[in-house]
Amino acid sequence: MTESGFKIALVVDENAHRGEARNLLAGLEAAHPNICIEVIALKTDLKLPYRLKSLPNSIFKTLPLAKTMSDILKLRALSFVFAFEKRLISKRRHYKWLKNNASLKVLSSTESDQSFDAVIWLSNQNHRTAAPHIKGDRLSLSFGASPDLFHGALHNQDSAAFYINIIENNADQIRPIITGSIMTANRWLLTHANLTLKAHAFLIKLIGERADRGHWIFRDGARSLDLEAKAYIPSIGDIAAYAFKSFLKHPVQKFWDKSIRRQAPLWSISVMRGDGLNQNLNTATRIQNPKNRFLADPYVITVDGQSYCFVEDFFFDAKKGKISAFKLSGLNISASNPSVTLAPEATPRVVLEEGFHLSFPFIFQQNGATYMIPETSAAKQIRLYKATRFPYSWKLEKILMDHVDAADTMVFEHNNLWYMLTNICSANRSDHQSELHLFSATDFMSDMWVPAAQNPIIFNSKKARNAGFFRRDQNIYRVNQVQARAQYGYAFEVNQIIEITPNQYSETCIKRVEPEKKTGMARTHHYHFNGDYTVFDHSFIEPR
Repeated sequence: MTESGFKIALVVDENAHRGEARNLLAGLEAAHPNICIEVIALKTDLKLPYRLKSLPNSIFKTLPLAKTMSDILKLRALSFVFAFEKRLISKRRHYKWLKNNASLKVLSSTESDQSFDAVIWLSNQNHRTAAPHIKGDRLSLSFGASPDLFHGALHNQDSAAFYINIIENNADQIRPIITGSIMTANRWLLTHANLTLKAHAFLIKLIGERADRGHWIFRDGARSLDLEAKAYIPSIGDIAAYAFKSFLKHPVQKFWDKSIRRQAPLWSISVMRGDGLNQNLNTATRIQNPKNRFLADPYVITVDGQSYCFVEDFFFDAKKGKISAFKLSGLNISASNPSVTLAPEATPRVVLEEGFHLSFPFIFQQNGATYMIPETSAAKQIRLYKATRFPYSWKLEKILMDHVDAADTMVFEHNNLWYMLTNICSANRSDHQSELHLFSATDFMSDMWVPAAQNPIIFNSKKARNAGFFRRDQNIYRVNQVQARAQYGYAFEVNQIIEITPNQYSETCIKRVEPEKKTGMARTHHYHFNGDYTVFDHSFIEPR
């Protein structure tokens, strides 16, 4: 796969925390065992007060700005907040590396020339000018203004971005090679850790592409960022405001909602006749959830004149989703009937159950047969099922992809090719909100789904995750979820697909649907239309 002669330098600061570098190094060694990696530690000219020597990388870049005792006090306060969150988060299995500051086997920087095929620049020193004797294409990683992500966490921003830029050897210009954004969490450090894991996954991916193909692959839409002049020291007021929100307000609110009010957002679905794009969705009929269950991710299909709605049917006692179906024909669905309680004989009936969670029952017909691709990320597979006795009996027909962390997969035919749009987490962390990947094949049962060269074709937590698919007036539409801060599936958008080829994809948004707050709706995240019915889901604050 890779050539043993391919050499990488991992450049760190002599005084920096080692957890991030150790995590990236472990990933590189596991993914590319034949690549030679050297860790180089750069000395810094900063005269650090003793109490600032343990500052994490996210704050370290602000040190050159510290000119007064007031600045040092602000940085200490910021470091205290960061350290407290680290104690809470590093207990989780995926974040153990946050507190791993063990020494690395490093080579001290020397003034003799050293040449590498790629230089991953984790140092906070200027990657354009520092250590000119370290030669090679320099990849630098940035999360924006420093201290990384604090401003966004303070102001409740919905997404957080990372940028990987490159200075190719003997060139002066910085070029963006990939950018991406993820949904923010309630805690500053948790967002920082998740973004670090995602960025590391793409650094590893870029290195593999360069070693295999002999050139870098630049993603369309990558934006450049001025990496300098972005550091700042937050005010004591801002630090205190964030600490109050993170350590007091959020935990108290969470305890109040779950333990005192005992209420939480619960998903349910609504149905209306006709094309929802041309109607007011507020006139749809809400289907009441069965007891101790909730319904979500609806798809509707008409077979032999009968229309059925397939849904994720989440059972509270089993703590997992199953795929259920119920007949729409005969239900009193009209603008004058805002809610329907299904009769016992019409209650959603489980049609597919596995030993793991199922959701998002993408359903389609081909060659007279009916197929379903439910979300099966818990099995690390993309599975195709075939109806043996529609709609109540299904069998596993084929595993389309194995050993993949994918969710919400949709396949369709266009111009004599089959396309797959799926949400894959490149960091293998079940973050299915951020990346949309494109594959193509000559047949939907193919063993050879070919990835687009620039995957992910969308890397944005407000656009990437699939939320439905339909055709209308010879056009193809993809629905996407819109994520908000620590809120999965806040809203959805309907996009017309303008271009799709094995290596090209573009779409334009034609409609955005926000939750109707005045009705008590908290979120809405899925939409489907089959020519006869429109179905979508939403969550309301209800007793647990």
